Amino acid sequence: MSRLKLGKKILIITAAGIAFLIGSFFVWSSIHNTGIYIGLPQLENHWDENTRLLVFAPHCDDETIGSAFLIQEVLAARGTVKIVLFTNGEAFTYDSENTANNNLEAKDYISLGYKRQEETKAAMSLLGAKEEDIIFLGYPDGSLKRLWQNNWNEDNPYTSLTLGVPF
Repeated sequence: MSRLKLGKKILIITAAGIAFLIGSFFVWSSIHNTGIYIGLPQLENHWDENTRLLVFAPHCDDETIGSAFLIQEVLAARGTVKIVLFTNGEAFTYDSENTANNNLEAKDYISLGYKRQEETKAAMSLLGAKEEDIIFLGYPDGSLKRLWQNNWNEDNPYTSLTLGVPF
């Protein structure tokens, strides 16, 4: 690797690290109301028992990564939270113990989808959400665009490559 390429990589990594640290500081100061922020709104509790929050997530874990703080705050204020997951994230094969052989069958993907559902239920339980407030739509992971664009009506069903069933 040339010195120029290595230097460029180090510069990019350093810049990304600095940007992350600066962003983290501003978010922290905004959350903790230190008044040290530039253009970031203060996060204030505008929620109460009348607050209703509806969270949409493409697949399991996105609701936690993107909305855990807000979900926890609304539930702590005795508000209502519903979480809707479009897919189970079953095509994320790096999460599967069976990926070493790369010969996954439909039953393996289905099993992985159920595993990810259980992980979501556990994470949401830690935040105070009830299992009945989590809705799994079960669309095939990685296929929502194709379903929307090419397989809109029932005359032309989409067959999932991972699950092996028509949608």
